[in-house]
Amino acid sequence: MSPYRDRSQLMELTTHTVMENLIAGVTLVTLILALFLGSPRAALIVAIPIPLSLSVAFIGMDATGTPVNLLSIGAVDFGDDRGRFDRDG
Repeated sequence: MSPYRDRSQLMELTTHTVMENLIAGVTLVTLILALFLGSPRAALIVAIPIPLSLSVAFIGMDATGTPVNLLSIGAVDFGDDRGRFDRDG
């Protein structure tokens, strides 16, 4: 049996593009935070929990067998944002 369409190159290209965008996004967010907060240390303290919380959420989704699709990714992102913005009150 052979695959009808080989999508391995597409998957590799997509994964590479996502990783590039993640690295660029984290770098840009950290630089902007450092600019507004006036301290690179404070910027890192604020920026590091964002990808860590998303990583923990995806590990939990994998452990419970929740399928990763656009709807579940949007829900994880919304839940992560709500947790950050609701701390004030």
